[in-house]
Amino acid sequence: MSSVDVQSTDPRKQFWKRLLRCFSINGETITCFGCEEEDTPFFTSTPISYGYTIAYDDSIDDFLNYDENSLLLTRQSSFIHSIAQLELSDGKPDSDRGIMEMNFSLVKEVEIAGIQIWKSIEDINHVQISKHDEYTIPDYIFMSLYEAAQGVERLLKIIIEMMNYRNTSFDKKHIDKLLFGHNHCAMFDLISKNKNVSLKPKSKELLNTLYKFYSEARYNRFHYNKNNVLEVELLRRFGQDISEEDFDEKIKHQYGKALGNIAQTLYKLIIDISHELNIYVYEIHSESVAKYALNKYFGNDLYETLKRIERSKKEFIWYLIRCGKEHLSSKMIENIEQLPFESCYIPDLIQSLITNKNSCSSLHDIVSDEYEEMIENNKPKWLERIETIDYVIGNPYLILNYDEDSELYDEDDY
Repeated sequence: MSSVDVQSTDPRKQFWKRLLRCFSINGETITCFGCEEEDTPFFTSTPISYGYTIAYDDSIDDFLNYDENSLLLTRQSSFIHSIAQLELSDGKPDSDRGIMEMNFSLVKEVEIAGIQIWKSIEDINHVQISKHDEYTIPDYIFMSLYEAAQGVERLLKIIIEMMNYRNTSFDKKHIDKLLFGHNHCAMFDLISKNKNVSLKPKSKELLNTLYKFYSEARYNRFHYNKNNVLEVELLRRFGQDISEEDFDEKIKHQYGKALGNIAQTLYKLIIDISHELNIYVYEIHSESVAKYALNKYFGNDLYETLKRIERSKKEFIWYLIRCGKEHLSSKMIENIEQLPFESCYIPDLIQSLITNKNSCSSLHDIVSDEYEEMIENNKPKWLERIETIDYVIGNPYLILNYDEDSELYDEDDY
């Protein structure tokens, strides 16, 4: 529910003007609008039992002195004195809203923020970062900082919106300026002044880096600038205390730890405020990668979490190397020959598969070349290959319905 704001011109905030007003309460007196002989909108015995006095505003004196532009004295309040004040005003919606509407909207934003932060870690993993090389490619660094800046900004704004329901002393214009702006540091300052929350020094530095990126580097190349790879320079400044030796790996871990500290600290605060408001803004879908960024359970170094996921992929590939021939899918398509991948390319292809490097473009190119030759030689056979592989590889229902004592599979079962 939204509180009554008499001055608001937001159409949503003027709902109270449409309410049917049947009585007023002043101290211990309830005044019903109308005659005593008419039915009241409630059972009078209930308020009387609580010590209230029931009165009626059908006094002839009031009506004789009635001005059509004003309300009867008994129907006025501390804020409302005339009929004109009950007329709807035109205006734009403001940033405030009902608490349940806020809950169902912001719970989606939390997950989006977590995914953006996780994607920033995936992006930073796609580029080799040197401490001084002027030819460092900025594309993935840009995307990493962009995703991180947007994800962290979302978490900050979620907290400010939630805090706004608990602190009526906030300057509404200042809150709206923060919510519609991109000043990460100013938003965190407001939060830290009102909540017992702090960040580690490197996390504060990264927060400032994200703000500078969003305000200075995001559109830096759309006008003349001496430095047209400002995002790379910002990241190097963040890692200026790291030695040149093994700079790439060290700065990614430092980045992952600082970003993890920011994300998980803000998420913990979202949980705490949600409990105070008795809402569920913090809920995350169990299959969302947002959990890796926001939940401390998976570790506070997001880059290290990504490396553990990559090790898990390596373990699975090792399993397929050792036991792939025994797998059901291998038996079902043993008559389909494998593509002739050259052994010298195998390590790079496996690595690109694990890291999703450039969307596995090298693997795609090799397979595409082979497919073109197959289509030219025997297109029906190629189509059969595609349909069979798509049906068998990664199909969980084949495992669930497989019976070792029967045929490998029965098409009628699927």
